[in-house]
Amino acid sequence: MGGFPKKAVIDGGKAVTLCAALGLMIGAVSEQVVPVEAVNFALLLLPFVPIPVALLTARHGFMAGALAGIAIGSLCTTWVVLTGSSVGLLVFLFAAVAGVFAGAGFSAGVGIYRMLAMLMAMYIGIGLAWFGAHTLTVEAGPIAVLQEFAAAFARQTSGFFQSLGMAEGSSDEVLSRISESTLYSMPALLVVIAGLMSIVTVAFSRLLFRVVKQPFPRDIVFSELRLHFGYVYLFIASLALILASYALDGAAGAWTEEAGGNLMFVSTVLFFIQGLAIAAWFLRRRKASGAVRTVTYICLGILELTFTLVSFVGIFDVFMDFRKRLSGGSGQAGINDQK
Repeated sequence: MGGFPKKAVIDGGKAVTLCAALGLMIGAVSEQVVPVEAVNFALLLLPFVPIPVALLTARHGFMAGALAGIAIGSLCTTWVVLTGSSVGLLVFLFAAVAGVFAGAGFSAGVGIYRMLAMLMAMYIGIGLAWFGAHTLTVEAGPIAVLQEFAAAFARQTSGFFQSLGMAEGSSDEVLSRISESTLYSMPALLVVIAGLMSIVTVAFSRLLFRVVKQPFPRDIVFSELRLHFGYVYLFIASLALILASYALDGAAGAWTEEAGGNLMFVSTVLFFIQGLAIAAWFLRRRKASGAVRTVTYICLGILELTFTLVSFVGIFDVFMDFRKRLSGGSGQAGINDQK
């Protein structure tokens, strides 16, 4: 990094080292277990990969981040050539692409909502690029790779139910249903996972920027989050597609039902998040402790009935605005009101 201040060179070295360490952790697991089953572990670490480069870019500029990305790219290229693993490509794309552009966005003061949308779009693109590379690496067709992913996810889920005492025959039936539904829900899963990963990246970037006293864009208060009314149309469109599938025969009906189901899944998760924001608002008004709030969020998330109820609360809040009514018309602007 000739021409850069000594501080930039040191920070660049730290960023490259941290990204390489995270990449090695992801790669080490994928070498020890079936690659598809290593995806769960990779998903836990991948949102953290862009953060060191994002901080470097925000602090020292786009060129510093780009050079760090090139350094990471050379390491990842060597990794791919030596091992034949596509994990190196995944780490490079998250660090060099997502990290540099996230850092540039943070330094430019891009709003958190737009940053989340930008990161989610990049993560979806990165996921598709990696899927294509992984398909070429394993020399299998896209459908076969998707079926492998779905089967691995179903095996892990079935094992969870068996650990809870479910009979083996019943768990096999659950495995079959989960495998089939996961295969058809891959588009929605990609969108939801990308969204969750972008939230993790932004949240932990905010923590790190605070620790090192690096300016960060204006925060969003989660309890005041409000989705734009347009998301209701997404939910309505999913219902319309599912109903229309009953009037269509053959492949057209099946594709229409799958498209409606994927839209339904995405919109339900979005409104569930808004429902959690409403729960956070009530807990804050009640001055609940951090432990109580954590337990409440976990219970709302893992119980199927409450997940559905919270999602519907989020939908009706678009029309009713419970927080505004219960607070007498006062309150902070939600995400849809921000400029």
